[in-house]
Amino acid sequence: MRVPKLFLLALLCAPAAQAQVAYSEARILDRDPAVLSRGELRECMARDEVLADRRARLDADQVHVDAEGAAITEEGARLARELAQLDSGNAAAVADYNARSAAHNRRVHDHNARVAQTNDRAAMLNADAAALDARCARPFRPRDRDAVLWERGAIR
Repeated sequence: MRVPKLFLLALLCAPAAQAQVAYSEARILDRDPAVLSRGELRECMARDEVLADRRARLDADQVHVDAEGAAITEEGARLARELAQLDSGNAAAVADYNARSAAHNRRVHDHNARVAQTNDRAAMLNADAAALDARCARPFRPRDRDAVLWERGAIR
């Protein structure tokens, strides 16, 4: 029994065996941050569609704003011609002209408010488009684009 005790004593007193530690040289490679992931591309494409819809609505509104502006200009020119020929001694004619001029001024005021609103919407759209470009203006994999279009049913 002495041998096992001596053996155990030797094991306890002996320096601990050096463990061999091996580190893997393999690394998990992050995907290239310069390339949009499929999820990022999906989000960018969706946001781009929303911006395109907003742009189309803004363009349609701008057509109406421009038409209203042209009509106001024409009406203003007509009122100016009438004023040049107005008999200032005729109180009824002056009152009638003043009423039409006041209506024109209200129309101009309303139009100016609509132009300001349209300009604000355009500025917000441009800022949102710039933010989208800053986030999404990176290359993507064509197979990711095709997969997103496939998900949407845009291609079969």
